[in-house]
Amino acid sequence: KNNLTKSHHPTLRTLAPDWFPITLAVPCMAVCVAGSFVPAPICMCGIAILVFVLGAEMTAPVFLSCIVSFLTICGTGCIQGIVIRQSQNKAAAQQALEDKENLRREDMESRLSRDIHKGHEALLHLKPEDGPA
Repeated sequence: KNNLTKSHHPTLRTLAPDWFPITLAVPCMAVCVAGSFVPAPICMCGIAILVFVLGAEMTAPVFLSCIVSFLTICGTGCIQGIVIRQSQNKAAAQQALEDKENLRREDMESRLSRDIHKGHEALLHLKPEDGPA
């Protein structure tokens, strides 16, 4: 026996090659992965059917796998949770940036007003002989 070519782990393809053809598995998996995130199952199935040139009897499993994967991922709220978390993080980062900019602006304004005030005090304390020549 050649142990290098024989897999020790049985797969569905090796256990049931007649009712689970590889020509059906690849389109189903391609549609499942993309269709789980894209809310357009008919479009995703149409792309897979046209790319893999599937017949009428193979379109139903492809469509069903796309619908099941979409309902599994989006029906549980995983995608919505990720989107909400990202928008909250983005809003928090934007708010932190605005707060930092406001603090910087307030610091510059206070320094400027302090320098102007010092300049006015210096002008008030000038003696006539200290003035410009």
